Amino acid sequence: MKEKNKELNDIIKKLYIKKRSRDEWKRIIEENREEFQNLKDSIRKKQRELKDLVIKKRIGEISQSEFETKLENLQEILTRLETKLYKLRLKDPKR
Repeated sequence: MKEKNKELNDIIKKLYIKKRSRDEWKRIIEENREEFQNLKDSIRKKQRELKDLVIKKRIGEISQSEFETKLENLQEILTRLETKLYKLRLKDPKR
């Protein structure tokens, strides 16, 4: 019985932590709505550019070297944008 109580308490604790984390994330989004939206829009735009780049490569509209150069550039930009998003979530002041 003691073991069951401990298991239940552990589950309740995990649920509380998840709820608190979700509430904190909602608060951060509300406080930084414009920045968050701009980041999301920028990420979507770069993802569309990446998709278009792959299509252009498949149909032979661009060379392999041009594809690789543009791909690397887009991946770097996406990584920076996603890092900003994660830092926003973590509330890192060094964004």
